[in-house]
Amino acid sequence: MYTFIEETPKHRPNPPTYATYPQYKDILIVDFKKRCAYCNDTNKYRIRSFTIDHFIPQKPLNFKPKTPANQYDNLIYCCSFCNRSKWNKWPTDDEAIENDGNVGFVKPTKDEYKDLFFRNANGRIIPIENNNLSLHLKDELMLWHPIHSLMWRIEKLIILNKKVKEKIELTGNKELKDLHYILKDEIIDIFENIFELND
Repeated sequence: MYTFIEETPKHRPNPPTYATYPQYKDILIVDFKKRCAYCNDTNKYRIRSFTIDHFIPQKPLNFKPKTPANQYDNLIYCCSFCNRSKWNKWPTDDEAIENDGNVGFVKPTKDEYKDLFFRNANGRIIPIENNNLSLHLKDELMLWHPIHSLMWRIEKLIILNKKVKEKIELTGNKELKDLHYILKDEIIDIFENIFELND
């Protein structure tokens, strides 16, 4: 079992004021450490685009929100997979209520969000047991999608690859060199799968 998100992303306390929400993208990238707040995928490999989600949607189906489009603490940096999955959904139909304990959303800048999930050995995002809200979020945000586990695995393998490469340079160990080739093959295989899933 692995931690879903190591560190909860946070909005900065005193952001500049901009007229339109796209102007916040650069500071959101910094505040969210170049990661999707919903699935924790990194934007480092540019497998897909990253964008800005309005946590309380701009155009929910059953009510008109009062939250301005450029309200910084309502803006969430996220990948296009999570953004398209969440879109204008807001099951409680009341912008003051994120969820009713069973359905709805949890703002990913709250520690409560990261505690609703863990990752298995393959990096798959798993809801905690006996929690309807975590099951609902997994389905609504499509956190079950294989791209998320592949991104997690590739990130871990790239870190491992760097460590092995450094060790080989220090020791010149032939056995380690052979293992390094296997590791590189695994990385290439995962990258190929990511691109296929991203089509």
